[in-house]
Amino acid sequence: MIPVEKIKELVRENGYGFNHYESPLGEPNRVVLIGERHAVHLNYMFQGSLIELLKPDVVMHEFYQPNMPPSESERIRIAINWINRWKEEYSIRLKPCDLPNKKIRQFNMIFYNFLRELKEFDDELDLDSIFVDDNTIREMVMGKLIKAEVTKTDKPLIVVVGGYHVRPESKIHEELRCQRAIEIGARMQISYVTINQDKRLDQILQDGAKFFS
Repeated sequence: MIPVEKIKELVRENGYGFNHYESPLGEPNRVVLIGERHAVHLNYMFQGSLIELLKPDVVMHEFYQPNMPPSESERIRIAINWINRWKEEYSIRLKPCDLPNKKIRQFNMIFYNFLRELKEFDDELDLDSIFVDDNTIREMVMGKLIKAEVTKTDKPLIVVVGGYHVRPESKIHEELRCQRAIEIGARMQISYVTINQDKRLDQILQDGAKFFS
């Protein structure tokens, strides 16, 4: 069981955001979903304290992919260094919680090829300058991966993604709470808590472009 009140207390002490999503069927709390601001050391130190408190078997992370080559991105390298440290220190298993980069690139390529086939976009000078928002499909995948992992363990599950992905409108919540009409009443909802470590998020949601700057 996840000690919700204890976690809430720790979260508030650190100035992070907190939400508790309870299943109407009284399902036990199974998941701690953390929205981090990538590459912030204090965030990772707090996450490590949660691992120590909850003693999960598995931690899922947005940036983790098995056998991934070294990244050119500094923030990804920082994250990978920390989660590998957790693996050694707490004897946890690491699992991915996002589409592989190859699949994300494939999705973007399909999008741009689709635009090129539309005569309505003939007036565009540079189609590649059009921003592809792949968050919807990524968040659906994140939610499905979390649900699948919950069925494999009786221990708490810690999931770390970017802060934007834990916003109230995230498709992760739709998946975990079975809110799509075809699923309502057909699948078990999950009780879970979210921790938002990205203190910029309220401002970001008012101007989404700032998130990607």
